[in-house]
Amino acid sequence: MNRHCTLILHAHVPWVRHPETDRCLEEDWLFESIAESYLPLLEVLHRLRDEGVPWRLTLNLSPPLIGLLNDPLMRDRASAYLDRTAKLAASEAAASNDAGYRRVAQWYEERLARLQTEYESRWNRDLVGAFGSLAKSGHLEITACGATHGLLPLLVKVPEAARAQVRAGVHAYEEAFGDPPTGFWLPECAYSPAMAPLLHDAGLRWTLLEEHGLASSGQAPESTPFHPAIAGDSLAVFGRDAESSRQVWSAEHGYPGDPRYREFYRDVGLDAPPEALEDYLDGSGIRRFTGLKFFRITGDTDDKLLYDPALAARAVTEHAIHFLESRAAQLSSLESRGIAEPLVVSAFDAELFGHWWFEGPQFLEQVLRLAAKRDDFLFTTPSEYLEDTGEEARDHFEPIASSWGEGGYFETWLSEENAWIYPHLHTRAEQLLRAIAILKENIGALPEALIEHRQRTVAQMTRELMLAQSSDWAFLMRNGAARPYATQQTEKRLDCFDELWGVFGSDPDVAGKRLAEIESRTPFLPNLPWDIFGELVEAAIFIPEEPETTEDESENENVVAEEGAEENSAPEAPSESPQQADEASPDDADVESPESEDSGENEPEMVAESEPPVEEPASSVDTGEDISPTAEPEPVEASPEIEITPLESGDSEAFDLEQLAPGIEAAGDDEFSPDPELAATEEPGPDQPESEEPKPDQPEP
Repeated sequence: MNRHCTLILHAHVPWVRHPETDRCLEEDWLFESIAESYLPLLEVLHRLRDEGVPWRLTLNLSPPLIGLLNDPLMRDRASAYLDRTAKLAASEAAASNDAGYRRVAQWYEERLARLQTEYESRWNRDLVGAFGSLAKSGHLEITACGATHGLLPLLVKVPEAARAQVRAGVHAYEEAFGDPPTGFWLPECAYSPAMAPLLHDAGLRWTLLEEHGLASSGQAPESTPFHPAIAGDSLAVFGRDAESSRQVWSAEHGYPGDPRYREFYRDVGLDAPPEALEDYLDGSGIRRFTGLKFFRITGDTDDKLLYDPALAARAVTEHAIHFLESRAAQLSSLESRGIAEPLVVSAFDAELFGHWWFEGPQFLEQVLRLAAKRDDFLFTTPSEYLEDTGEEARDHFEPIASSWGEGGYFETWLSEENAWIYPHLHTRAEQLLRAIAILKENIGALPEALIEHRQRTVAQMTRELMLAQSSDWAFLMRNGAARPYATQQTEKRLDCFDELWGVFGSDPDVAGKRLAEIESRTPFLPNLPWDIFGELVEAAIFIPEEPETTEDESENENVVAEEGAEENSAPEAPSESPQQADEASPDDADVESPESEDSGENEPEMVAESEPPVEEPASSVDTGEDISPTAEPEPVEASPEIEITPLESGDSEAFDLEQLAPGIEAAGDDEFSPDPELAATEEPGPDQPESEEPKPDQPEP
């Protein structure tokens, strides 16, 4: 077969585990995705396999999502969510006098009961294993992803930070699925030239970019993006096809906007009287999405018609046929232009299928079922394409820096609302490297108990820093409703890192209990190698040299450094609430604290004689009230000899792109501008349809 298509889904939810409270709005991001996307996708994919339908699909499961899906607490809460929602559907059916409304409510009740049975009995709550089974049978290719979905081009100023995200992502994949991965999903499809050697050195064979990341390269041939580019030594870089993406993703011009499909924003949680939601909301009184949406899109009117599953099913079949016919015509046209072995790559957030576009899993099933009967093109995976084709289906050139975010580059994650985070991330990455160097240098002279304590501490510092690096928080800082939560999550992780910096220099008998409490609070990547953040032995990452400075510029920099040293001499990092963060001076966010020399003056002592207690900053969860931990542990203060950069958040009036992300330049006016119909659609999952904003009571990552 000389014509090829591949479908790639990216499944991701940020680390939103809050054991300190029974109910949390942000945890619902996970439970909604389980109920509306992951369980329905597993249902249709296993049905196709069981019926002997040949199909191929590529799926990425991010490490935070894998961790949440495997976590016993989150599994219990997911089961409770399914049960709670089914009971709400039953109560809606019983309370309504409208026969049509009752039918829809009963349909939901039966659907949720079926999904809960599958979750509990068929999959034994192990959704990662259920997807892994499809990979073992050869139907599904699963890829690795960055450890916490960090935006790698903005982390590469400290090359080890970007490399650790890749290495830890590969580690998480191997723990979940056994064999090493072949493909790697770049978070936000964010690429810079430094990515190619990073991925190649991790043993990865391919990755994916937005179409303009390939097409805007001055070296791109006519076959772009329908052949992979070979970047660096051998990394295959596939390009996402804009035409097929628009057909599926765009709420205005694509399939999800059909009036027969379910209306996303008419939800029982927003429509029902408060008394009908008392049990569901558990007394909090905060309205939230429930997943029970009883109306269809209907049209541009507030007078929505009731949802009709049979009518929606007919639309699904029509759109599946149209999608396949469009791909056949597209591939035929490409072949007629002399492009050998053309490949159309259609990539989406997995949560689009089911959560945002309710009928999406059924659409996917029909596409794969009908495609199996065709002989004019073949669905494949990127790895199979590379195996089945030769040099005629490769283009050798370097893609440009790009992402699939709004604007096509990095402005979503590097803006006046969130630029303040990067100096803090970079400084702590350098501190972590110093801790690893100290331990390696002295490991032969330390007792075994102290070695174990410090290795565990370094591993936990790595987890906390990586969780702070998540691109979700930077993205959500641009959303007014979600900004306090995102700011709090970033601050909490950095504060914890700073506390662990003190734990590292303490005696295990003094700090061991506190370390265990922190580890149990964040059971993310529990088997992470302690030195995964270690020094680059063979640095293959290209970082442009700093431009030479004039004498005047050098003097100015020294003045700034001296001022920063005075400001940052406090021994511990102050914790700001999101409200305080909003009031922080914009100018403060742009000044990094000076790095200490390698003299060791500011390094942790090998064993601290005593550590006075210090209060742990209180944290809250966006549930409408302040939430404090149920048990206040005995914290350990950072050693006064350790230099810690104070955390200051807030808007930045200006920021230096070259300083925060070396080697990356924003596109000029004369450069490629991404398709405006796809702008503002590719953001952290679960994503939203085009031109739709999240409701204030339901911030979506």
